[in-house]
Amino acid sequence: MLLTGNRGFKYGDGIFETMLVADGKIKNADLHFERLYRSLHLLEIDFPFDKTLIEENISDLCQYNNLSVAMTRLTVYREQPAAGYVIESAPIDKDIRELNERGWSLCIHPFVRKACDAYANIKSVNFLPYVMAERYREEKNADECLVLNAVGNIADGSRTNVFLIKNKEVFTPALHQGCVDGVMRRRVIEQLKQAGRVVKQTEVSAEMLEEADAVFVTNAVRGIKWIGDFNAVCFRKKDVEEITGTIILSA
Repeated sequence: MLLTGNRGFKYGDGIFETMLVADGKIKNADLHFERLYRSLHLLEIDFPFDKTLIEENISDLCQYNNLSVAMTRLTVYREQPAAGYVIESAPIDKDIRELNERGWSLCIHPFVRKACDAYANIKSVNFLPYVMAERYREEKNADECLVLNAVGNIADGSRTNVFLIKNKEVFTPALHQGCVDGVMRRRVIEQLKQAGRVVKQTEVSAEMLEEADAVFVTNAVRGIKWIGDFNAVCFRKKDVEEITGTIILSA
């Protein structure tokens, strides 16, 4: 039972991680837990549970529910003297990370503006900008909705981080642009650099997106999805296929 005094419920005072779990193992567990503990430190939340215990809890939950592949959410909320947590798991398509056949469509939320402060990069349970972007996406019958920052540049999507390809170079909004510090975002940047690709973390405008050769988005559960169109501009799939051919999405 969720008590009304729960600070996550009352104030959005907490963080969460959404993870892909296969055969009881968390994909990219190292990056998820690194971000988790970094975010807890930033928010000054005391979380006296170690990584091994949480991994065991997640594995046990998936096994109890007979889930070989699951989308699992770990929510940590502030309590006194220490934090509490909740784990949820749900079944998901085992091929969720396959590159999509049909290109996703993009829209931009016209009203939401994401802050670019010290807390912008964490996955806070105070998720209102992304909740409204997701509702707008559904209203427009699009596959993803972009969220802008306070100066009108692209921060990220309602569920994803955004990348574009122009003349073989890869661009993505920098962390100081207010995007969530996505686990798959980090994995993709790391792998592309190891493959010798030029990756620029910078300001990204809607105009830059329209002029791109290709666009893709990343998510810890869904992996990489290619964007087919944005503002009546169509993008190539083959450039994204080249990217996915050089990247190992899990570790």
